[in-house]
Amino acid sequence: MEKAPRAGFPLIVIENYEGSPSRWLIAEYVESHRVATSKGLRVVVAGVSNPLLASTLEHHGVPHLKEQGSILCPTSCTIVTDLRAAKPLRPHEAANSCCIVVGGILGDHPPRGRGQWLRLTYPDAAYRNLGDKQFSIDGAVKVILEILEGKELEDIKVLYPVTIKANSFPSTPEIILPYAYPLRGNKPWIPSELRDLLERGLMWENIQPPD
Repeated sequence: MEKAPRAGFPLIVIENYEGSPSRWLIAEYVESHRVATSKGLRVVVAGVSNPLLASTLEHHGVPHLKEQGSILCPTSCTIVTDLRAAKPLRPHEAANSCCIVVGGILGDHPPRGRGQWLRLTYPDAAYRNLGDKQFSIDGAVKVILEILEGKELEDIKVLYPVTIKANSFPSTPEIILPYAYPLRGNKPWIPSELRDLLERGLMWENIQPPD
């Protein structure tokens, strides 16, 4: 069981709402954990009721809960990110929170508003947006990390949409991702695993039990 967070050192909670664990989903969860821990922060994927997803996350060293993340997050200091929230997330709010929650949803285009499910789990939390573009799960976590480092949302450069060359498929030379990604070194900060899956056409393939 994860320890409850304390204010000033927020726990990043990814609330899983995907029933079928695809390779794409795992790539985003693993990347979110890897990047956050490199900054000294903790990430937990909550709502993991699927045994295969749980065992795969464990295989990759990603902390997870079967329960929803609200059991770890006091209402008084929890922020939920939501594309439709009226106010943007600010550095001082992020730094003084105990939990920052991201929806574990592989977004549709156009968005279907499934982020509203978070309001059922966290009805009394503060809701903040990360801008007017839909981010990937790991993209949202990366933006949150930059805000925690003191950057204002308006100063974080993002690319939307993102185009990837599909070298393995001559008949489909480009794949357009309808999500915003923060930039790193003037390039969209996309997990290398996801690039590989996209180029090989395996992104929607369901994961197999870990060896």
